[in-house]
Amino acid sequence: MMTAHFGAIDLNRNAAVAWVCLVALCLLIYSFELSNFNLSIDEEYYAFSANDSLINLGRWSHAAIRYLIWDQPILPFAPLIVFAMLLARAHLLLLGMLQVDRLGGFELIAFAAFAAFPVWYAQLEFLINVLPVGFGILAATAAGWLLTMAQHKSPLQTARNWLLASLLMAFAIGAYQSFIFYFLVIGLGVATDRLLHGSQIREILRLAGRFAGVAIGAVILWYLILQIFMFGFDKQTAPYVGSFFKASAFFADPAAIVAAAGTQLIAIYVTNWLAFGSAAYVFGGALLAAIAGLLITASNRRLLVGLLIGLIFVTPMGLNLLTGGQLPLRTFMAAPLVVWLMLFLAQRHVNMGPAKRGFLVLAALIAIAGIFVQATVHARAWSILKHDQNLAMEIKMRSMQALGNDIPNPIRIDINGFIAPQSVYPMVPTTTAGASFFEWDGGSPHRMVRLMNLIGYHQFVSLAKARRPAFAVVYRQMPVWPRAGSVRRVGDVILVKLSP
Repeated sequence: MMTAHFGAIDLNRNAAVAWVCLVALCLLIYSFELSNFNLSIDEEYYAFSANDSLINLGRWSHAAIRYLIWDQPILPFAPLIVFAMLLARAHLLLLGMLQVDRLGGFELIAFAAFAAFPVWYAQLEFLINVLPVGFGILAATAAGWLLTMAQHKSPLQTARNWLLASLLMAFAIGAYQSFIFYFLVIGLGVATDRLLHGSQIREILRLAGRFAGVAIGAVILWYLILQIFMFGFDKQTAPYVGSFFKASAFFADPAAIVAAAGTQLIAIYVTNWLAFGSAAYVFGGALLAAIAGLLITASNRRLLVGLLIGLIFVTPMGLNLLTGGQLPLRTFMAAPLVVWLMLFLAQRHVNMGPAKRGFLVLAALIAIAGIFVQATVHARAWSILKHDQNLAMEIKMRSMQALGNDIPNPIRIDINGFIAPQSVYPMVPTTTAGASFFEWDGGSPHRMVRLMNLIGYHQFVSLAKARRPAFAVVYRQMPVWPRAGSVRRVGDVILVKLSP
């Protein structure tokens, strides 16, 4: 058990108080998100989407949540509150698995580091994912909790826990497929903690077997349930899914794929954040300090502990081997858990007093650096969205001028080219936060018009794709935005030329 801290909350007697404290801390970290409505790429589509729109990506849990809880996912405020509540509850389950009975200063600060680690923002920038990811975190963590509690139970109780854990994990995978790695990292973290406590190798192997068995069962259940959803809603697998999976590339050049995955592993914790001041050095330095402390403490079990630590870091990259070595940052939801585990295990097992205080300071620095990265990304997203809103309004006004008194309903509009606004604030690689709707995909007129619809200009509709080539000659003769003549009416269509 952890040593009680001054002012710590007893989790056995006051779990509700501890949960409220964690929720409040999480809401504080995400307070800007709670009080603002920043739109990200694709939300202009999902605000108008059907409840079953993500089933063809394998995410049937999204449909279950939208049908059972609320059907409009593109909302400010409320989804983040629910996410904070679910994340806090999952964290208490993590502490329970690691036999922590007090919520003290370190546990609170480490939770802040966990919640603020900016990989979360790469996921939460997509509002459609906020609720499913929240429920997925709780489901995956609860599955791990059931497995750690399964020992010393009757065979019937153990079988029941295994089945329930598999169902919970199937739901988590249906929320986001990479939750399978989040779950496996939980198992590796618990195994490392028990190894450092002196547990026998046989016990560690049994624990690993339970997690591996449930992971396999969960994937099977997820797939079977997905087929039911696909059949019931008459869906076909989206091309987007196929574009990610390039398993043949691994067999063609495995060294290159492993190298690419290793490069991204370093990027997740260090190089992605080099543009954000000291954040990269804080994240990387804290993790190296934690690893060094654990290896020094492990003494005669150093090799096994080192192996488990290596697996903890490598496990989130499992899908990279099937995708050509690279994935968007948002898929690595196990990364904040890795950071938390390293801090927690080091603070628990490194017995030197100054080192324990040092890991508390490192946890605080990670939390501060994470909040700084998020604030920077928010600043970019806010400024670029303001640009897009102003541009959309200007396009609307100049379209009305071009139409004169003869205003059709709806107004067919086509936009050629793109505008790439600049910002003093950096952008996180592989994310869309702070990207312009008038630049993404090299300029997508349908995306631009959907944004106009979402912010209130409902009378505009995109020109059908088949009609666009007919206006190529006209576009060549038009000047580029914002010069006079860059918005023109031709028949029943408004043409807007943003770039050559």
